[in-house]
Amino acid sequence: DPEKRLRVGFTGGDFRAHSAAYMFGTIYEHLDRERFEVVTYADLSTTDQVTDWFRDASNGWRDVTAWPDEVIAEAVRRDRIDVLIDLAGFTDKSHLMVHMLKPAPLSINAWGHLTGTGLDCMDGLIVDRVMLTEDRRHEITETPCYVPFALGFSPSKDHVEITPRPEGAPLTFGYLGRIQKISDPTVALWAARYCLTAPARRLPPAPRSRRCATRPTAARLPRPTSPV
Repeated sequence: DPEKRLRVGFTGGDFRAHSAAYMFGTIYEHLDRERFEVVTYADLSTTDQVTDWFRDASNGWRDVTAWPDEVIAEAVRRDRIDVLIDLAGFTDKSHLMVHMLKPAPLSINAWGHLTGTGLDCMDGLIVDRVMLTEDRRHEITETPCYVPFALGFSPSKDHVEITPRPEGAPLTFGYLGRIQKISDPTVALWAARYCLTAPARRLPPAPRSRRCATRPTAARLPRPTSPV
């Protein structure tokens, strides 16, 4: 029925001040509510003002914290969800088992893992032409659901303003993620840029990264030829 208002459910645990929420929050903000009704199934270890925003942006809000997957699946059936969208992939509180129970006609993966899930229960993966080019479609098991752009970003309302770099101050290189997520080509690119920039300084790694062994690639990279 092309005139039917679709009921879309979202499952995940990042409906809070979290980097992922700043990506998929744009969907909640701009989804046409005359065509779609949004029901959120949130498994939350903590809540904050961002949680309140998602709750207000939902037509239906289900706090499924500590619920078994079978109970969540039954709630999805009662809510008569047409499309159930996973926002967590294989990260914490994803509840992929709910999707495996097929409580909705369609299950879609989005934003949790950009490489898809590899699960037969997932009917599609929301991507754009940059994330998944035509020659790489064989790398996913889901049917690609192409949209004009799949990754938006809405900064936190209380984000820190970026100030201009003081005149004469060195450039600062910093990385605020887990070191094991950095690919070899990325390290090589950073090294090349680092060698071309002088003077410069690096921030120390995040505390979590100190538990990781230094990437072997770093030892093979060219040393800066200019003052650092």
